[in-house]
Amino acid sequence: MSDILHTYVPKVKYSKIQGKPSITVSAKGISNGLSDTYNDGADFGPDTLLNATSPDQYGPPYTQTSGIQEAYNYGRIKYQSSNMGGDFTITLGEGVFLLNSDVNIVIGRSSTDLSNPSAVDIVGQGRTKTAVIVNQVGLNGIVISTTSNTATAVDNTTIQNLYMGVGYGFSPPYGSPLTNNIAQYPTGKGANSVLSYQLLGNGGQGTQLDLINVDIFSGNWNNGYGPTNGALYVWGGININAFGSTFYGDRAVALIGSSNAGSGTSQYYDPFLTATFEGCYLSPGNGNQYITGYLINIRGSNIEGNLNLNYNSSTTGLTTNMTIEGSTIWGQFDLTDATVNFIKLNDIHLLAYTEMYMMQFSAVHHL
Repeated sequence: MSDILHTYVPKVKYSKIQGKPSITVSAKGISNGLSDTYNDGADFGPDTLLNATSPDQYGPPYTQTSGIQEAYNYGRIKYQSSNMGGDFTITLGEGVFLLNSDVNIVIGRSSTDLSNPSAVDIVGQGRTKTAVIVNQVGLNGIVISTTSNTATAVDNTTIQNLYMGVGYGFSPPYGSPLTNNIAQYPTGKGANSVLSYQLLGNGGQGTQLDLINVDIFSGNWNNGYGPTNGALYVWGGININAFGSTFYGDRAVALIGSSNAGSGTSQYYDPFLTATFEGCYLSPGNGNQYITGYLINIRGSNIEGNLNLNYNSSTTGLTTNMTIEGSTIWGQFDLTDATVNFIKLNDIHLLAYTEMYMMQFSAVHHL
């Protein structure tokens, strides 16, 4: 280890956010040459020991998740007995957080198992200030999942104020200054997802995932490919609320109503998933986005490209109720393999080349 790793320059810790207890993670450290202080004064960061469970453990070997996995490891133990259900927030500082391994966050409690928090929030400093980049092929990014215990209770999870994407070796078209030099990093092309939220079994049924001021980028939309599953990959009976967020690139969104993630058979699909997009921008470019759920609301948003109401052959025929209000649409809605019970279009702006393919309606069609 170089001499500089033995030199500690004191700094004031990041301020704690109000509400849930907060664990801070920095993208800067001694090991990556961006600071003269371990993890730039944060609890965790690039200097953190791989699989550490407390803030005072430093590598090598170093974390493969810029300290995010280790922050969860620590919070899971530290707040296990708290009166807030073990909930806590991982607060990311400014900079680029590279994921060379998955971040696995298990949530949900039952009367017989209090080992996991009920929810973990992840909060950055802003979409142009905090970036989480999936940096290797075959990764799932940040994976939030429940146990298979059907009695599991899960609190609402919030992802807020950050950019999440795949390191393709070039800056995204949205122009985040954080990722202009992403070419210096290995490519993340071929990732399975960027953010994955899965309810295993019926545990946590009806919980809420809030995405607030989040940009999710799936890759080069001009080439018509994206993560295998979807950059935002949600599977289960979840209420999704996206506010002021952007989803761009092929398969940037893949939301699937299912009671058993990973089953791969139609018997486990159900219509419990709901999704609301307010003030959002959805653009798959030359690719597709997928939303398979019972209730879909799109309000005050811009939709560009192809939006499909089925994910694969197993989701064909699931009943969907969809409302689009006060939005601009430019692209194609493919409802061919969906059973649409109710569709309402109100105060929308249809641009050139807008097409809607609708084959099966079981009840009402409102325009």
